[in-house]
Amino acid sequence: MFANVITIVVSALTATAVATDAVAPRETYGNWPGNHFVEECTDTSCIAKFSVNGAKGYYRDAPGFAVNCQSAQNKFDWAPCEFVGAKTQGSSINSVWTKGSSDDKIKLSVTHSWDSASGPRFNATGTVEFKKGETSFNMPVVRVDAAM
Repeated sequence: MFANVITIVVSALTATAVATDAVAPRETYGNWPGNHFVEECTDTSCIAKFSVNGAKGYYRDAPGFAVNCQSAQNKFDWAPCEFVGAKTQGSSINSVWTKGSSDDKIKLSVTHSWDSASGPRFNATGTVEFKKGETSFNMPVVRVDAAM
């Protein structure tokens, strides 16, 4: 019986997430300010370095965070970010740098995962695209998923 209840809850959450994305693909759950963006390149590769902050409670009981991130260009590997100051137990932040919509654009994505006090583990994803040369940005949180 307990397994059936979990299956129903997870199925309902999945259906809600799919329906929400289909109905309101531009809905945001908050914004993470970013700054100190620097692009460092060698002959063979480029690395993005930047800082991102999330306010406590930007989504339900999400813990706040401040991190420094470093991602290799177009590697499609999520790299762990380094916490600045206190880290909430069970919380993790990762980033990735992917191809922008044009050659003069930078596209960054960040995920924040945390254990909720109410039970599920949440994963929020923010994505931003901005012009090369800019050093600050606001990253809208465009997706939040829950797992039991």
